[in-house]
Amino acid sequence: MAFELARVLHSEIEDSIYRTWEARRKWLSVAFGIRISGDAASQNFDAVVSLRNSIVHGDGRLTDMQVGKFKDLFRLKEQYTRVLSAKVNGRRVILSPLVAVKSATASRDFVLQFDKEILAKFPTLSVNAS
Repeated sequence: MAFELARVLHSEIEDSIYRTWEARRKWLSVAFGIRISGDAASQNFDAVVSLRNSIVHGDGRLTDMQVGKFKDLFRLKEQYTRVLSAKVNGRRVILSPLVAVKSATASRDFVLQFDKEILAKFPTLSVNAS
């Protein structure tokens, strides 16, 4: 923070990286040229994030924001079923015993894809296993 540019940049992006996953992805794209959206791993991880939001912010139901995006609602319901083995009945989300494992798998796959993108862009960050 010794340089004015660093202080200004920090104040500009200080909390924006924490707002949404979309904001984080945009920040990574703009700042480092790393694009992590649109692929299957990112889409499946988005389903995990959406399910988390339904649980945390909707108390186990689709949130007002989720049902407000009508064109995305059918895709969201399909992702819950296909990716996470969860069902939606009205606004209520019904979790199966597989949800935890499928969420962990989707999250792991996203981290591996993210790691792959970072190493492709910055190969010197690679560490040899010993």
